[in-house]
Amino acid sequence: MKKGTLILVMAFFSAVLMAQPQAPNRIDSQGKKQGEWRKFKDGVLLYEGRFKDDVPIGEFKYYHPNGSLKSISVFIQGAHEVKTTIFHPNGQKASEGRFLDQLKDGEWNYWNENGGLISVENYAKGKKNGVWKVFSAQTGILLEELNYKNELLDGVSKTFYTDGKPCTVDHFIMGKRYGEAISYFIDGVVSIKGEYKDNLRIGEWEYYDQGGRLRKIVHYDRSHEISTYLFFYNRSQQIKLNQEAIAYFLFQGNKTVIYTVKGEIMTITDDAEIVTYWADFFNFVPVSPKIHAAHQAVKSYVTVDEETIEVFLQPQLPYPVYSKGDEAEMVKMLFPRELPKLE
Repeated sequence: MKKGTLILVMAFFSAVLMAQPQAPNRIDSQGKKQGEWRKFKDGVLLYEGRFKDDVPIGEFKYYHPNGSLKSISVFIQGAHEVKTTIFHPNGQKASEGRFLDQLKDGEWNYWNENGGLISVENYAKGKKNGVWKVFSAQTGILLEELNYKNELLDGVSKTFYTDGKPCTVDHFIMGKRYGEAISYFIDGVVSIKGEYKDNLRIGEWEYYDQGGRLRKIVHYDRSHEISTYLFFYNRSQQIKLNQEAIAYFLFQGNKTVIYTVKGEIMTITDDAEIVTYWADFFNFVPVSPKIHAAHQAVKSYVTVDEETIEVFLQPQLPYPVYSKGDEAEMVKMLFPRELPKLE
């Protein structure tokens, strides 16, 4: 009887033990992780999840050192496909997407700590592929929209001002600019318009002022400037001039007088601020508050005193022209002195 009773008791406890769940952090006889696992460091839970034959399966949770949830990863077919959500310390989503063979794949979304969407990225096996978007962290307005193919910009690329209005539109093929490119002022008026080929400017590029008036046309050949035309206005009348034909501008109150290299004279209603903006310092120099001259129109100068030089222009004016201070220094820079030769 005693022997039979002992057998029954042992059988009972074996059945009870088998009915209980497996203990966590179990390693089988082959050294492989099996079942539920919890990983701690210095008493703090780092992650918890489930393994089968040393391969993670299902949902894993990872934690910050303060115990808050850091991320959730769902393992599908082991580590082949993993869907991951990462959290900010305040519990808001930080990012969400999928890994395929440990490489980002498909759409990934990113949020700020307030829950606002700040960017969208698309990948194909770890490489940029598809639409990428950037949003304002404050307003959520779209700021940038790019298209990628195999890590290179390909297709339309757009940028936007903070109010959502267009800033630039470019077209790319295999990472290089091709086709029309447009830039806008903040109010939506076209600023610059032209064309690229193989990442180089070609053909006619148009430049406008904020009022929508055409102000400059530059002709390019593989990004080399071939010719430049400037556009000025006498009230509503448009005046087109080859930049090389302009000698200088003479500012007279509310009007401007243009002198050409051939001695022609014409009057425009554009003021000094407008003229000096479009007749820029790359090709023109302020000789005095009243005169803005093309580099080639400044023929020479002589020193009058420490602050003043007399400037000789072509065509000549019927009175002497003096330049002082910073303007005199800029004129002098057109005539660099030769460095002394080493003996």
